[in-house]
Formats: sequence, C-alpha cells, structure tokens
Amino acid sequence: MGITSIELEQIKFETGLIIEAIKTTDHASAVKTLKFFANAGLISHYEARVSKLVLKENDLDVPSIGSGLQQLVTSPINSFAYQTSPNEIDAGRRNWQRGDTGHWTETYPKGKVSRFVTKAQISLNGCSGTVVANEQEPNFQVFIPDRGCTSMFLRFRRGEGQDWISLSPMIDVN
Repeated sequence: MGITSIELEQIKFETGLIIEAIKTTDHASAVKTLKFFANAGLISHYEARVSKLVLKENDLDVPSIGSGLQQLVTSPINSFAYQTSPNEIDAGRRNWQRGDTGHWTETYPKGKVSRFVTKAQISLNGCSGTVVANEQEPNFQVFIPDRGCTSMFLRFRRGEGQDWISLSPMIDVN
C-alpha cells in the first residue's frame, strides 16, 4: 500500500520544517536540532517512507536527507538518561554512559554506579538495540534501543525468556 497524497504532503511539510530549522542556524544549534529530530525518530521515519516511493526524476520536490544526517541517525548512542518513578529506590534522573567496548555505567542521583556488560544485539518490537546485563545481578537485563527507533523507551527484564517491561523514555540521548 502506497502513501496517499495527503500523507505525502504532510511528509513534505514536516521534512521542510526540519530543513528550515537546521539551515538558518549556527552549526551547534543545527546539530542539536538534528539530534532532537533523530531521537524523536522523525528523520529515519520519513527517509524510510520516502525511499519506498517509485519516483520519476522531478516528479516531486521532496528534500533528501544527506549522508551527514544519515550518519547522525545511525551513529551509536554514547549516553542518555531516564527519569525513574517516585517510588523507586534513589528516585530521580539516572544517567547512562557507554564506557569501553561492551560496557555501560548507570549513575543514580545520589552517586551510586551500576556497571553493565553487553550481552546481545536484538530486535524488539521492530526496533534494533543492545541488551546489557548488570555485572552484579546478571539476570537483570536492560534493552537500549538504537538511535532513530520510533520508540526510544528503555526496557528491562529479570532473566532470559521473561517479558520486557517499559521503564521510561530515554532523554538527552547523545
């Protein structure tokens, strides 16, 4: 099933807004704007939909996404945060940071640090990502979605084969 003319106009309009937002600002602001749109999943969403169209040259004026933007969308996540619910132990913002190859750290609001090791690359609900396990509690696993996933939600489970449970949306993804 193809894209309707109304959907195509919406794509053109929103893609145009993204391009306008980045071309009229300084480099640092443009990068922040691109990261926002990439983290929101808009850039990869539109690129995938537009690339499926079979177009003759000059049929449409749909802006293309350049290789630099594509590189930003597919670059690995190096850090992010999420906000815990108020009833969690040491509730508040938890900051995650990629360390050396295959390792992550989670820093709690009061400074406690948990270390995680990469276990697998998987696809969960159509989103590729990384499964990491707590070094002190290996059955506690966290799914970190790849940049550009439509749902940038952190998920966890307690052991292989268990259901994934949503924690919270990822924020400040870098």
